[in-house]
Amino acid sequence: MADILYCFDTNYNSQALVSITSLIENMDEDVNVHLINDNPEKFSKKYLSKLSATNINFFLYKFQDTNYNFPRIHGTHISAATYYRMFIANYLSPEIKSILYLDADTVINKNLLKDIDLISNNIFKNDILFAASSEEKFEEPTKRLNMNSNRYFNAGVMIINFQKWIKDDVGSNLLSIMNEKYNNILWWDQDILNSYADGNYLEISREINHRTNFHTFENKEDIKVYHFLGDLKPWNPITIGSDYSEIYQQYYRKATDKKYHIEIKNKTFNKTFRNLVTKNENRNLEFKTQFFFLFLKSIFVYIKNFFK
Repeated sequence: MADILYCFDTNYNSQALVSITSLIENMDEDVNVHLINDNPEKFSKKYLSKLSATNINFFLYKFQDTNYNFPRIHGTHISAATYYRMFIANYLSPEIKSILYLDADTVINKNLLKDIDLISNNIFKNDILFAASSEEKFEEPTKRLNMNSNRYFNAGVMIINFQKWIKDDVGSNLLSIMNEKYNNILWWDQDILNSYADGNYLEISREINHRTNFHTFENKEDIKVYHFLGDLKPWNPITIGSDYSEIYQQYYRKATDKKYHIEIKNKTFNKTFRNLVTKNENRNLEFKTQFFFLFLKSIFVYIKNFFK
């Protein structure tokens, strides 16, 4: 049975719900889904309770390894949750052989079970820790991290040889790298994972980790996992109504009684407000009334959080 892992905190509960919903819709066999979260009881009660999945076995774990000074989270939009996966051996069963890790800002578009099985067999056969998709023309971090290899992968979708992780005590090694290269870390734990692997990973198809943003989005039949990057995520009001956002919003509707998931972030507030209020860019929305109600609500939440 395939094992799938998400690591996220309460800031990404809604996004994780959408990703899990898309996973359920596209899996035709039983799978184990492991969730490492800062408040799993709340997530289970408020979010997982919305799902009626007979083919998913959920395992929830409360993240407790909080006594670390993680790089590059103070004064940024990134939380300590980006480092949760460094501690997976503290939570997951040692009997797990391999595990597919998915970022919460992904949407599954195809059944992944054959891919998981094939890739897992390859990393076992070659005694490789990670299978991931390389970033193109991304040599800067390899130099900054003083890596021997110029290969650098995106860690948003990975298959992990968990038996090798345990055998090689990878978690402790990652912490050592974090401390050693603390001031050189820019892309959070992705830098640490790449520094450890140093180019020794199995390449996976970009269709399994199709990185996309609002400006480059393409809806292609062969894409298996959409991974949303950039500031304009599918829940940003500017994007709602587009095909890019609908890939995400359709699963949000399946999991909730709301038409849109809308959030406004500090970094894009001015642009969002200007585009929607002065330019009325969302006039062709399918659920126009619901959108503007949720948009106003999101502004209220933004202002409330701003003054906390």
